[in-house]
Amino acid sequence: MTDRTRRRLARALVVFGALCLLFALPFAYLDRNVFEADGFADNAASAVQNDAVRTVLAEKVTQELQLADPRVVSAAPLLTSGLEAFLETSAARTIIRAAAVQTHNAFVSRERGSLVVDLANLGIIAGELLRTRDPALAEKLERSQAIIVPIADRSIATQVARVAEDVRILAIVLPILALLAFTGAQWLTPGRRRAAGEIGLAIFLVGIAALTLSVVFRGLILTGFEGDGRDVALGVLDAFTGSFTLWCIVVALTGAIIAASAMSLTEGVDPADVPRLLWSRIRRPRRSLAGEVIGALLLIGFGALIIADPAGAVRLAATVAGAYFVFAGVVTLLGLIVGPPPAAEVEKPTPRELRRAALPWALGAVALVGGTAMLMALVVVGRSSDEPKVAAAASRGCNGSPQLCERRFDRVTLPTSHNAMSTAQDGFVNANHGLGTIRQLDRGVRGLLVDAYLGQRNREGVVRTDLAPKAVEIVEARLGAEGLAAVQRLAGRAAFGPIEGDKELYFCHIVCELGAVEGVPFLTSIREWLDRNPNEVLSMMIEDAAPTQDIKRAFEESGLAEYANDFQPGSGQPFPTLREMLRSGKRLWVAAEEKGETGTWYHRGYDVTQETPFSFGSPAEVKATASCQPNRGPDDAPLLLLNHWVETYPPNPRNADVVNDQDVLVSRARRCARERGRWPHLLAVDFVERGDVVAAAAELNGVAAPAARGPALVP
Repeated sequence: MTDRTRRRLARALVVFGALCLLFALPFAYLDRNVFEADGFADNAASAVQNDAVRTVLAEKVTQELQLADPRVVSAAPLLTSGLEAFLETSAARTIIRAAAVQTHNAFVSRERGSLVVDLANLGIIAGELLRTRDPALAEKLERSQAIIVPIADRSIATQVARVAEDVRILAIVLPILALLAFTGAQWLTPGRRRAAGEIGLAIFLVGIAALTLSVVFRGLILTGFEGDGRDVALGVLDAFTGSFTLWCIVVALTGAIIAASAMSLTEGVDPADVPRLLWSRIRRPRRSLAGEVIGALLLIGFGALIIADPAGAVRLAATVAGAYFVFAGVVTLLGLIVGPPPAAEVEKPTPRELRRAALPWALGAVALVGGTAMLMALVVVGRSSDEPKVAAAASRGCNGSPQLCERRFDRVTLPTSHNAMSTAQDGFVNANHGLGTIRQLDRGVRGLLVDAYLGQRNREGVVRTDLAPKAVEIVEARLGAEGLAAVQRLAGRAAFGPIEGDKELYFCHIVCELGAVEGVPFLTSIREWLDRNPNEVLSMMIEDAAPTQDIKRAFEESGLAEYANDFQPGSGQPFPTLREMLRSGKRLWVAAEEKGETGTWYHRGYDVTQETPFSFGSPAEVKATASCQPNRGPDDAPLLLLNHWVETYPPNPRNADVVNDQDVLVSRARRCARERGRWPHLLAVDFVERGDVVAAAAELNGVAAPAARGPALVP
């Protein structure tokens, strides 16, 4: 075999070994951090230390307690904040780690049966937190209620177990193949020092390629998330993949040390001379004045960084010193392995030869990284390009049905959320809903009743309400003496009078101290939802305790005003159809309860809307014949609002279970339509996630109920 053939075969072995090492790196990492129970549990516990992940977990536990007893919704924000604080402790880390081990064993084990991930300890802690806030409600909850996640389909676990076995085998076999390939290349190459250098360069490029691919993969994963979901995904990725960066750096550093050591032997450089050579290279006179200035500035900048971060400089110095000692040791070992160079063997390549030898590896690394990144990008682009098609298919017609497209706006029943902003997910105490407003829209709600106030957020983060337009007696009449006392107890002190400082628009219910969402971001989220759902028409009725100019300004700043419809019912013309509203882009009806502006898109609500009573004290009163009597609005107003909830403080989800029943809703709506001579336009309820107001509206419209696109809070 000629020397040329041996070199080609050796390089082929180096390439093969590099590829084995490149694939071995992620497989070994997965085996250690995902498919081993201890590694998986450690990463899961670390993920909970991320703020976004901790918030989501606290909300999930609170929701599970709501399943045990819906009345927990009134204290949901207090429970969530208390659980978030607890999840930062070492005791919580122990609980999470134990639950992660159970989950891992269930999925990676081949044993039959089903899994129960028991987070009962967190449930008990949540119960104790509730006991400190609302002892009466805590007594009614069963503290022994376990929060469980059953996984009955063992076929998934079996598949995961098989994948784990394959990964574990590859994590062992691939590094062995890489080692054998590198050993064969070292044995075949006539110049062993050059072979060692090529192997070191290959290992270095593997580390860089793996690091680059991990960054690309991380970026592509995060493109599928937005807002809070992106923060959660980032927290989980950091916990489960953060160490992979260190693995890649160690591999690259190892390759660089091997390559540098081989080059040192080739050029006859003693490790002891390296510091002197580096300093002489730094202080070597440049060929131009600009080069001298740039070199001096770089030294000054490096020194300034050391002064600015002494601790970081110490860590950097320790890393450099450690790498230097490793380098010196590798040079010594390589010298013993390859032996002294034969007198006739020329091992000192020219710089041009070194560049020529490195070029194929560099091009190979670029091609490998670029090709893989392009493939992953094509997969993501293909997936994202399918999303609009899926969204369009899910929203054919108008408001979920082609039959509604030619229907006039005033002849369509819209499932409506009363106090839509008052949700447990948005941190409201004594909330009217469990689901956040956008999730309500995802589940089919198309009408939003909201309350707008001016307020000021203080240093404690509490929004103090500007109640100057409303007397204390009015607030107490709405909340009751017990409710007002709860405000004082939970929020410290309500601002029954003008507040100082800059005021901002908030959406809250009577008093913002019990919960508030900022005006512009809230309206922006609705505008973004409309952007994503081009075939939907919405209606908003605003209880306008805030001045008209502040509310209109928030609509304009959020971009939501662009969707607002300025049709004037007093013009003598019929309302536009849903199709006409969609084509014009003006597919949002906005009305104010008290003010508004005639002749604009900000309609005076009770000039064009009439309603039923809303002060029902029990489900029986909602069902009673008297529930259809006139309340606000003139008798000839074209739109009819059906207020269909039980007015209690705090709102009780058990009442919603009764009055939100589809048959109850449809029966009352038809009775009121006959008595009032108007189509039931807004069908407004509390706790939209309970019962089925969406299906009831579909039945009244004579169309099939659209499939809910958001997850339910309750079964």
